[in-house]
Amino acid sequence: MNEKYMENLKKQLLDGEQILWMGKPEKINLVEGPYKSSFIGRIIVCSVIACILPFLYCSSVGEKGSISIPVLIALIIVPLIAIIIPVLEKNKLETKCNCVITNKRAISFCDDPAFSSILKVVDLKNVNSIDVEILSTGKGIIYVGEKETNSKRTRLSAINGIQDKQGLTSGLVFYSINDPYKVCDNFPKNIRRAF
Repeated sequence: MNEKYMENLKKQLLDGEQILWMGKPEKINLVEGPYKSSFIGRIIVCSVIACILPFLYCSSVGEKGSISIPVLIALIIVPLIAIIIPVLEKNKLETKCNCVITNKRAISFCDDPAFSSILKVVDLKNVNSIDVEILSTGKGIIYVGEKETNSKRTRLSAINGIQDKQGLTSGLVFYSINDPYKVCDNFPKNIRRAF
């Protein structure tokens, strides 16, 4: 963990709060579990769209007049961007996100100056349970508080946290964590283990 992050984290600690564990997501497999079919499907659909839409546009405009190059470029680039988004999400998790367990809170911090820095905090007094899901890589997903119900959103929830109906953070997702059961030992014993 870099020094800048550690300094900022120490400034955020409450009186009497101590860091029990710090970590970050390990190498993430882009086509892991529920993401495999959606990522491959996204590549196929977006590639087809990137090929067909410009052809349809050119054939419909060809008879009427000139072709707009900016529109043609947009019809190719927009589907390709949809393919790149999961890669950017994976990169952000691996390089910019950190997870912390203290004696009072669970903290998720993603520092990405190119987009925005996201700090999500869950007070452990408000956490009823924690859960672990093991990935095919042997690493785990730790759900702190509310569990993400849509398995295809766990990576995004690892960045943004899980929101309740009022928009407040009701849970955190620590994604691709080594030895997740050992990490869970750092949570207070009164929090129910759902695994």
